[in-house]
Amino acid sequence: MKYLDLDKPIEHNLKLGAVPTEDHYQNLIKEDTIIKMAGKPILVYLTNRNEFSNLMQLCNELPYDSSERASGLLTISRIFGYAPRNTMRKLPCRATQTIIKFPEHHKQLEKAGSYLTEFYRLYNPEQLGKHKELTQKNNSVSYTLPDGVFTSGIINVNNALRYHYDSGNYNDVWSAMITLKKDIAGGYLSIPELGVGIELSHKSALFFDGQSIMHGVTPITRLKKESKRYTIVYYSLARLWACL
Repeated sequence: MKYLDLDKPIEHNLKLGAVPTEDHYQNLIKEDTIIKMAGKPILVYLTNRNEFSNLMQLCNELPYDSSERASGLLTISRIFGYAPRNTMRKLPCRATQTIIKFPEHHKQLEKAGSYLTEFYRLYNPEQLGKHKELTQKNNSVSYTLPDGVFTSGIINVNNALRYHYDSGNYNDVWSAMITLKKDIAGGYLSIPELGVGIELSHKSALFFDGQSIMHGVTPITRLKKESKRYTIVYYSLARLWACL
C-alpha cells in the first residue's frame, strides 16, 4: 500500500465544466494508495480486486439509457438501487427498474456493494460508522441496499465526464466506484486539488467524497470497436430521507 500525505488542498485555476487532461496533475496513481489530508484518510484506491471479476459480463448484459447533460455532453448509463420522489411526475420513492426487471443482475450489484462496504470499514471505520448511522436514522430500510449504507447507484458506459462535484448525497461521507474496462486508453480520474490522477484500472475500487472534491475523467480512447469502460458508482441519496 502506498501512502500520500497532504497538508492542505493544492490551489488550481481549473473550472467546473472544463475537460480534464493528463497535464492537470503531477502524479498518476497506478497502485493501491491511501491519500490523507492533515492525517485524515480522504481517498482510497484498490487495484485488481477479484471480487469484481463477474461484473463485466453483468454490465454487458444490461440495457442502458442515453441522456444529454446541460453541457451538451451525451452520457450512457443505468441506475440501480432506489430512487427518490419525483414530484413533477407524481412518483413516490421507489425501486428502480433494474431491481424490477433484472433482479438477478441486481443481486450481483448488491453483493459487490457489500464487498465495497467491507473495504470502507477496513480503511475508514469512523466515517463508515457515521455513514451507516445517517442511513439508519433518516432512511427507511426499504430504500437501502443490503449493506445498510448505500441506497443507490449508477453504471456509466464510456462516459468521460467533465469537472464536476457530485450532488444529492449525504454530506461528508464517501461514495464508492468500481471500474471495469477492456481495450481502453485514457479515462483517468483527474483530481486537481490533490494533484493526482487515478488510473482506474480494470477491477479497481475507489472511495472518496465526490461532493466536496472536484473531479473529472480524461478523454477515453476505444482501441477496438467492442471496447468498453464501465464505472459502477454506489452512493447514498439524502432525498430518500423525505419519502412520505
